[in-house]
Amino acid sequence: MNRILLTTFTFVALSFVVTPEAFGEAVSQDESHGHHHGHGHAHHGSFHHGHQMDAAETAEEAAKKCEGQLEEIKGAGVDLPADKKAEFDYNLKIAGVEAKTLKGTENQGHSKKHSHSCHRHLKDAEKIVSRHKKDLARQKKAEERKASALARKAEREAAKAKREAEKAERAATHQHKNHEHEKQSALDHGRSEGASQEVPGADAAKPITEEKK
Repeated sequence: MNRILLTTFTFVALSFVVTPEAFGEAVSQDESHGHHHGHGHAHHGSFHHGHQMDAAETAEEAAKKCEGQLEEIKGAGVDLPADKKAEFDYNLKIAGVEAKTLKGTENQGHSKKHSHSCHRHLKDAEKIVSRHKKDLARQKKAEERKASALARKAEREAAKAKREAEKAERAATHQHKNHEHEKQSALDHGRSEGASQEVPGADAAKPITEEKK
């Protein structure tokens, strides 16, 4: 609020203290600087297309243009975080004050001054919205990269777990086969141990020895 009052008092003081010739020269220099600045920093926003007041444009028309552009951009700051919203609202408030002041201004030099100030604050408000959108885009991209990295990590871990499970299964199958083989070998060996080593009929074939007398 103090800045608003200071701005208003400054314009009032200028209108009384500075001579018309000197003020006209100051305005001319300011416009020249503003025009150069405008070319140096071309703006391609969708809300407004410049801040120069047309020579044939009345103060009333210029004021309506400022108010119209203010209405256009007003809704763009709804989702801004608190700190940015405060700065955004401040710029719109100053632009609104300049537009109202412009309506009652008859001096062409003063009208251009107020018109320039109104559009400059609207442009600053638009920049706040633009920067916020870029910040959101960067944040979204970072989150997407993080999610993608986590998904790749999960895939690698799943593949590793699958390989480990297959390896364990192969080892278990191999161990089972070895156990069955050993069991079968033991059975075969047992049969061999219990079998008779003599040929059937061997006793009958032995010669009968005579008893000793």
